[in-house]
Amino acid sequence: MYDLNKAVEISPKNTKYLKRLALLHLSVGNFGNAENLLQKCVNLEPRDATHVTELNKIKEYIRNYESLNDAKAREDWGRCLELCDKLLKEITDFTTLKITYVETLLENVKIQEALDFITTKLTPEERSSDEFEYLTALALYYDGKYEKARTVLSILLKKVNDNEKLNHFWKILKEIESHKEKANEIFKAGKYQEAIDAYTKLLELDPKNKNFNSTIYANRALCQQKLNNTMEALKDINKSISLNERYWKAYVRRGNLYMALKMYEEARFDYQKVKDSEPDNKEVIKLLEEAKKEEKKAKKRDYYQILGLGKDTSQDEIRKAYKKLALKWHPDRNNTSEEQKKIAEKTFRDINDAYSVLSDTQKKQQYDMGIDPLNPEEAAGMDGSGMHFSGGNAEDIFKMFFGGGGGGFGGAGGSNSK
Repeated sequence: MYDLNKAVEISPKNTKYLKRLALLHLSVGNFGNAENLLQKCVNLEPRDATHVTELNKIKEYIRNYESLNDAKAREDWGRCLELCDKLLKEITDFTTLKITYVETLLENVKIQEALDFITTKLTPEERSSDEFEYLTALALYYDGKYEKARTVLSILLKKVNDNEKLNHFWKILKEIESHKEKANEIFKAGKYQEAIDAYTKLLELDPKNKNFNSTIYANRALCQQKLNNTMEALKDINKSISLNERYWKAYVRRGNLYMALKMYEEARFDYQKVKDSEPDNKEVIKLLEEAKKEEKKAKKRDYYQILGLGKDTSQDEIRKAYKKLALKWHPDRNNTSEEQKKIAEKTFRDINDAYSVLSDTQKKQQYDMGIDPLNPEEAAGMDGSGMHFSGGNAEDIFKMFFGGGGGGFGGAGGSNSK
């Protein structure tokens, strides 16, 4: 930098020196200086298109860096990662950008990538700086390597006296491992409600540790499952996956929950996701095959069972069963959580399909003969035309039965009088 500044001072109109100095300023994040120097090149040699191209590149980097700061302020860490990857291809020595990149990797639970970047892409001076020693300790802590994290943090604490953030971090590092072990011991003892309370307290310890909290949510979900609190278990396991989309054990647990709920397609999707990442996982291969088998069997739906009826049932009994179950499982009455609504929507569709078949004399007769008129594979060709019946829109059937033309549950006005 010093030599180039001297060269430009001696030859202020030498665009070769100006451009080299501009690129050097760019590499360390001095965007304003880089832009001004390239603008001089354009002014000195307006016919040289390469100067304009380089200037436009600088302007694009400036826009991307401004967008990065905006995304960071909004905590849009996916967008931050995308922008950091673009900027670091050219801006290689900008320490502030490197700090943001490591922070972004940690927020995206790419912990090993963050540690690799610190180890291989930083200068020794950068690695020993307060900012990167803190980020190294943080990455090790997020990775569950508490002893190593304490070692790095203790070195930093000797250099930085009475820092509130570092002191709080040290306190968490001392407590987190023992608290987790105690909660796990309670779980192993079969005290599931007590374990739920212990895991809940652990979640309050450090809300920013996504990797750790993802594990705790998955553990709490298992406790909820043991207590047959299926909806709560599903909410917790969904939260676990949202915090760490690469926590494969959580997908397996959610798949198991879906199997218990007879949501075989969803279970198959989760097991397949794990198998794609761990192709030699024999347990997951077995679970995936079981989900596929159950999914295939589930396509042969028992409409009588869905409505809770026997085969020798009357049309009046079919109507009464439908009315009771449709009101119970309407999605508008089951929307306290996304998990509950998703299950209600599937159940509501099954109830309406069952009613559409059993309430129709022709369809019921075909179904009693072993042909499901709503299954294209079974219904095709049964009348020689290759056509099959459709169960229709669940809401349309609901409105037709209960009356009312409005959308959703509110459109079922007057349903109690029928």
